[in-house]
Order: sequence, then structure tokens, then C-alpha cells
Amino acid sequence: MSAPLFHLALLAAPLLWFTAGLWRLWSRLNDPELAATWGAGDDWSTYRQTTERILEGHLLGGDAPLSVSTLTYPYALAGLALVFGREPANLYLGLHVLVGAACAVLAWLAYRLWGARAGWWTLGGAIAYTVLDLRVYTVVLLPENLALLVVALMFVALHRFFERPTVGTALLAGALLGVAVLTRFALLPFAGLVLAWVVGRRTRRWSR
Repeated sequence: MSAPLFHLALLAAPLLWFTAGLWRLWSRLNDPELAATWGAGDDWSTYRQTTERILEGHLLGGDAPLSVSTLTYPYALAGLALVFGREPANLYLGLHVLVGAACAVLAWLAYRLWGARAGWWTLGGAIAYTVLDLRVYTVVLLPENLALLVVALMFVALHRFFERPTVGTALLAGALLGVAVLTRFALLPFAGLVLAWVVGRRTRRWSR
């Protein structure tokens, strides 16, 4: 299949998820009581309150971001709220788009690394996996739904750095590694291994 068709499919992935979100959430949009019956979790109120404080102008969000497992997630929710609205279903609609974007980014990376067939398989597999685990990523306030996209972008940035190691690509990869760690602290060991490998590789080159 041609590259333009594949790139069109990449653009269609977030649109597909947006359409699915509208179908699921249309009757619940702008409903402030949705979380009481659907999607509330242990940290739901913490994320929601921190997001509201950020939207009210408290850019550091008070103490709430430090009490949960991520620092970036409330800020991402605040960004989604500015686009889609503040109510739970509106935020969930934005999360649908994030999931579709993550699928597209992963598929694009597979396409660049292994060719068109791998890209199509990755796109189909990513969409199938996220559909099967739909509730986890789209109707709860958990950092995993942001981590899907951040980790995908992190891998793209690392690929760009390994492909073309410049100051710009290094800064971008480092920034996204940092964002990934601040999204899910569990990624810290991975980030440390990547940095150690890069430093070791550059040191060996300089010693020659």
C-alpha cells in the first residue's frame, strides 16, 4: 500500500477515536455528575481538584500534584479542559483523542523502522489493544492514558536522535524522557538505562 494511504490512516486514527468518543459520551457531555456513576477512581478527585486549581491560575497546582504518581497529568488534563470542556465526559472525550494519537505515533515509528507492512500491523494492533482495554484508557482519570502518547513520542524522539545525533535531537529526546518520567515514575529506570547507554556510546567514540 502506498505511503500517502498509510499517512491518511494515521490521521484517521485520532478522528476514529474522537468519533467513538462522541458516540459513547454525547448524552453525557457537560454532565457534572458523571463521575459519581462512571469512571471515578481512587485519585479521581485529586486529579480533578488539581486541574481546576491550574485552570484558575494556580500554575503549580498547589500541593496536589506531589501527592499522586505523576506531575504532568493534571496539566495535560487542564489543556484538554481548555479544548473540550471541564466536565468529566468532556475530559473523557479528549482522552479518546489522545489514545488515537498514541496509536498513530507508534504506527508511524514502526513504519519508519521496519516498513509499510509493520506500520499497518502496528496501527491495527494498537487500535485493537486499546479498544479491548477501552475503559482503562478513556473513561477514568489515570496517568496511563497520557503515558500511552508520551511514551510513543519518547520512542520517536529517541529514534530521531539515534538516526541523526545532533544537539537539537538530543535536547528533544532528553526533554521527552523527562516528561515520560514525570508522567509515570516507573519509567525512571528505563530513562536511566537509555542515558547510560548514550553516554557510554559517545564516550567510546571520543576515546577513539
